Amino acid sequence: MIMKKIKIGIVCVLAGLLLLLVSCKQEVPERPAVTKVENGYITAEGVEYKYRLVLIGSPRGETGKVELVVYTNDNSLTFEDVETAMFSADYDTSAQFNNYYIESSLVLQ
Repeated sequence: MIMKKIKIGIVCVLAGLLLLLVSCKQEVPERPAVTKVENGYITAEGVEYKYRLVLIGSPRGETGKVELVVYTNDNSLTFEDVETAMFSADYDTSAQFNNYYIESSLVLQ
């Protein structure tokens, strides 16, 4: 019962953040986050990656599936690797731009 309340609370917080982001939308020139180049991909920040991976998995404790589009130089990267790094207590947000770059995520039914 407590876990259900926690999940509901998290969903409410995320919904509130989403509404806040939508209401604070700023006009930004359209620029792709990642561009295909001859030998791979390059992010808007100028970081180059060799591979574009579509990783599908179930987050810990959930029954649904999530699809992540990830750019990396490690073609053996797994959904679990990315999930573990994202929820690690020592996760460094700059690591995303060094080891891999998550372009998008999608919750699958």
